[in-house]
Amino acid sequence: MTKNITIGPILFCWKANDILDFYYKISDREEISSVHLGEIICETRKNFLGKNLDKILQRLADSKKEIIFSTPILVNDEESRTLLSETVAQAGDEFALEINDLSALALLTEKPRKNKLIAGPFLNIYSEDTLKFFQEKNFSRVCLPFELPKKSIFALAEKNLMEIEIMIFGRVPLAISARCFHAKLHNLPRDECKLVCLNDPNGLPLQSLDGQGFLAINGTQTLSHSYNNLIKNIPEMSQRGVKYFRISPHSSVNFDQLFDAVKNFSARELARELAGELAGELAGELAGELAGELAGELAGNFASEDVKFSNGFYFETDGCEFVRMKDEAEL
Repeated sequence: MTKNITIGPILFCWKANDILDFYYKISDREEISSVHLGEIICETRKNFLGKNLDKILQRLADSKKEIIFSTPILVNDEESRTLLSETVAQAGDEFALEINDLSALALLTEKPRKNKLIAGPFLNIYSEDTLKFFQEKNFSRVCLPFELPKKSIFALAEKNLMEIEIMIFGRVPLAISARCFHAKLHNLPRDECKLVCLNDPNGLPLQSLDGQGFLAINGTQTLSHSYNNLIKNIPEMSQRGVKYFRISPHSSVNFDQLFDAVKNFSARELARELAGELAGELAGELAGELAGELAGELAGNFASEDVKFSNGFYFETDGCEFVRMKDEAEL
């Protein structure tokens, strides 16, 4: 059972009590090693987290979780620059800091920092040279971009330049904008949005003209309609050097069942080992496949019926597609 599960920052607009309940609930899960805090989408939402931040920090510290503050994705005006400065200040020298916009590097050079630095998935790190750039700036971990295929992930992991993290569950962030789509939809200016995004705690799903699920909007952010699900691929990634596995919070998901699915990924390797000893390598591979399929089925039970899974980016095909285990060898 992996203990290197990380909980990414909450992307959506949740009420203060819902945020508090979520962090209290996950603090009891032993599979989780790290938890991200911070408002990374819209500065208007920051008070929902801020209201109970001290309680959340104390609970996570008592549970021995690594606490990471994540900076905004887009820093393009005075409000977002203030949010960036506040987030860096909250991390201080005590907590780890994840950078999601290069403008944060200027703040980091103002004084030497003692805390761990993490390169976030929004920095578009695709090459070994870029990894080296951040390594030279004392970054020790990177969450790679969501759309990287597995061969690129493994190529970067084998360089062993820093710890590699991959998002294994959640809607895939695709774009960020200065314009708020939620406010626009309700004919409201962004500065007077009335926080209408509170009505869509998993983002607002969009459909194409023929009624097919297409995208989801989350204030200024555009995400995939489907939920990226790489839970059954944890064994492969772990063996190839990926150390941390990120789950993006969603209110439509039963997190107890989700964590049980993640925990059961080891059943695949255990079944392969035991059956291999008893009946040879062929039986071991068959048992491993069956156990992996079982974990995948388990993973399919933790979300509401309207949740569609995808993993196409990982297999270098259409990102919205879901490649099943029996079809993986053909790609």
